[in-house]
Amino acid sequence: MPNYKTHLVLGLVFVVIAIVIAYYFGFGNFFEFGDSWKLYIFAVGVTLLYSILPDLDIKTSKAFLLISFCLLAFIIFCFLKNEIIFGIISASVLILMLFLQHRGRIHSFLAALLFSIPIIFVSWTLAIVGFLAYASHLIADGEIK
Repeated sequence: MPNYKTHLVLGLVFVVIAIVIAYYFGFGNFFEFGDSWKLYIFAVGVTLLYSILPDLDIKTSKAFLLISFCLLAFIIFCFLKNEIIFGIISASVLILMLFLQHRGRIHSFLAALLFSIPIIFVSWTLAIVGFLAYASHLIADGEIK
């Protein structure tokens, strides 16, 4: 099975190839980055994160450690800012992460879609990029559900 570095590279390559193919066949409007260099940076970040996100179910994976650290920092921030509800929700997500089964429901296109939905509120382009990066991981693992 590919390691996280391989997934990062494959995610970037997969997204770039998908964008080139989309432009070639006239579907480039799905990837409208405009003149915003910030969107390009976010697209790379989303690609890198989502290409390792399916390994969230491995307690020693980079994805698990990164998301756990970010959630923990967010929980502390929420409680310091008196945002108790967001802190409790984030703590619940962190606890639920401990019970994920390796290559379970998180290794599916449905999970790719569900993880991509929140990004729609930022940008459709980033949501599509996230979905493609997540899908690249599933395809590389050969574990498509």
